[in-house]
Formats: sequence, structure tokens, C-alpha cells
Amino acid sequence: MAKSFGKVLAGLAIAGAAVAAGMVAYTKYKEKTEDFDDELDDFEENDFEDEDEANSVSEYVSLKANSLSEAASDVEEKVEDVAKAASDAASDIKDTLSDAYEDIKDAVTE
Repeated sequence: MAKSFGKVLAGLAIAGAAVAAGMVAYTKYKEKTEDFDDELDDFEENDFEDEDEANSVSEYVSLKANSLSEAASDVEEKVEDVAKAASDAASDIKDTLSDAYEDIKDAVTE
């Protein structure tokens, strides 16, 4: 009797948790769709009458050649570091395999 009561209680707890999770998911979904609808309403209300004013005050960001060349040299240094690390790792692997080969060769000849 106690086991079946415990199973029923556990089943009800799981069902309650599932219902609560469903309600939370529905609430989040509803909030997102309401926000999206509000954004669409704002977009539709904008008649683009002030478009000429917005285009007349354009500011551009100039790219400096010095900062670009510095960034390129930084990237080059990083690539060289990665290439050196890869070379070192390959060399270590070669040494390990060479040692393992020698150990196996010695074991077979004995």
C-alpha cells in the first residue's frame, strides 16, 4: 500500500512539474510574439517621411591603414605561433611513435 501511494504521489509530482513547465514555456512564447507584434506595429507606423533628413546626416568611420597593418602583423604572429606549436607537436608524436616502434621491435625479437 505504501509503495503504491508513493508511486501515485511521485506521478502527481511529475505531472505537476510538467504542467508548470508547459505554462512557463507558453508564457515565454506569448511574450515573444507580443514583442514581435509590437515591433511590426512600430515599423508600420513609420511612414519614412524623415528619410531625407536621416540620409543627409551620415557619418562614416574611416579605416586607418596603420591599425590594419598592425592587425595583420598580429595575425601573422599568431599564425606563426600556431604553426610552430603544430610542428613541435608533430615532432613529439614522431618521437613517441619511434620509441614505441623500437619497444615493439625489441619485444618481438626477444
